[in-house]
Amino acid sequence: MISIASVKAIKKYSIFIVFNDGTQGVLDLSTHAGRGVFKSWEENDNFYKVFVSEESGAITWPDEIDIDTLNAYFIINKISPEEYRKSQNTYAEYM
Repeated sequence: MISIASVKAIKKYSIFIVFNDGTQGVLDLSTHAGRGVFKSWEENDNFYKVFVSEESGAITWPDEIDIDTLNAYFIINKISPEEYRKSQNTYAEYM
């Protein structure tokens, strides 16, 4: 199962993620900035306080704001959920 090994804000609205399978990349979150719950990123440099939740394993910020791990993985790998499922099923066939 995919999980986050580490996450770090590298500039405003961009985070660098390392996944447990070695995949890594930058995720641009600028489309979320200033919208809904993500408005809190503007307060006290909250965006830079990103961390991996011990409880859920999600990419998280203060005020319990988080984003989905798998969606981040799909975006960084430029794959769809269907492509991911296929790759997992193919891998399971060899086990």
